Amino acid sequence: MARNGFIVGMPEHPFNDRNNNSLEGTIQNLTYRPRHIRMIIDWFFENKMFEGKVKPNAVSIIGHSLGGYTALAATGGLLTSFPHETPDGQPQLIEIASDPRIQSNHPTGICSDFPSLIHN
Repeated sequence: MARNGFIVGMPEHPFNDRNNNSLEGTIQNLTYRPRHIRMIIDWFFENKMFEGKVKPNAVSIIGHSLGGYTALAATGGLLTSFPHETPDGQPQLIEIASDPRIQSNHPTGICSDFPSLIHN
């Protein structure tokens, strides 16, 4: 993608990565991941190196598996947790503010990996 002129950001989510996965299976993780995406988008728009190169309202997000969840959540999807991810063992609606700068999302693998995440 970068070779074709796209600016690409590949986040490593704190406490949900290959070196430290302590937030795996928690509501906090489901809440934090879309916030990380907003922070990354902010960084690109605020960084002088990308001034004039980043197009407002032309952001796309691609994610596989839990990254697919993140893509849906960051763009306004109505998502719920699994029962094992909540303290009371009940699925919980995950409330995330969508980022209007993201104009398209491309989640893959989410329907087979996380069927109960999709609320509507």
